[in-house]
Amino acid sequence: MIKHDTLNLRPFARWIKGKFFDSVRTNTRLLLQAALTRIQNILHFDKNDNRAEFPRLPGLHRLFIGFMIGAPLFILVCCQRSPITETAKQKNMTTETNTNDALSIHRRAIIVDMHADTAQRLVDEGVDLNQRLSDGHLDAVRAKEGGLDAQFFSIWVEPELFGGGGAGAMQRADLQIAAVRNLATKHPETWVLATTAEDVRRIAGDGKIAALMGLEGGYAIDERVENVKRYYDMGVRYMSP
Repeated sequence: MIKHDTLNLRPFARWIKGKFFDSVRTNTRLLLQAALTRIQNILHFDKNDNRAEFPRLPGLHRLFIGFMIGAPLFILVCCQRSPITETAKQKNMTTETNTNDALSIHRRAIIVDMHADTAQRLVDEGVDLNQRLSDGHLDAVRAKEGGLDAQFFSIWVEPELFGGGGAGAMQRADLQIAAVRNLATKHPETWVLATTAEDVRRIAGDGKIAALMGLEGGYAIDERVENVKRYYDMGVRYMSP
């Protein structure tokens, strides 16, 4: 069942309005032509000396001629749509559409993706995120196309490969953090490291992508709470269980 507020009758109304005015203008022109023909029959026009002989017309005839000339002209002028008015309406409708549609709202907002498992690819595959990649879910080209302003890179330590703690888990996390930092260093025109909301706002305002980091899982802290401060100092801003 379609709700009434989902129907957009504006295009149909504009079509009806256009058809009405077109019909009025056509009929008005025909009426005006008939009036001019009638006047030519009343007036005796001499083509040889390019003069018109105006007879003394009765009052009723003068009233009829005035009406036949004035009424069509009045209707034609009143019914003629002003290009400026129509253009202004179109601009207002465009502005309203551009202001309230989903894409415009998306473009105005600061878009943050809270999780991307791409830091591992930077370490293991050496991918260049500044180029459009044929696989994976993230690169700078597609991020720009989608309006992404800030990306949290997930620093993930696979416990089955690097253990649930210890030096191996911490080293794996450190390598990913270094890779994200190197991405911003290598491509400062695209990526900028961010650690605060103010950083994100500034970077987005500059038309660049903010690179942030979060620890996925607590394996990298090696069950030592003091390592939370260590990773905070390295730029990590969240940790999931």
